[in-house]
Amino acid sequence: MYSPSDFRKGLRIIVDEQPFYIVDYQHVKMGRGRANIRTRLKHMKTGAVIERVFGSNDTFKAPDTQERKM
Repeated sequence: MYSPSDFRKGLRIIVDEQPFYIVDYQHVKMGRGRANIRTRLKHMKTGAVIERVFGSNDTFKAPDTQERKM
């Protein structure tokens, strides 16, 4: 399980039951409110890039993938 504090470029996570990897992220703290993490995610199957904002209390699972050198 990953939390937004573990985010780094290239980290693979599952969001809404779909596999994504993190293209870019930015830690945002506005005044008295809690911290938010603004991310750009790339879908691992379709290649679509989306932007999402996550709270600091969210948790994510790692997708079941394998890496092979070709």
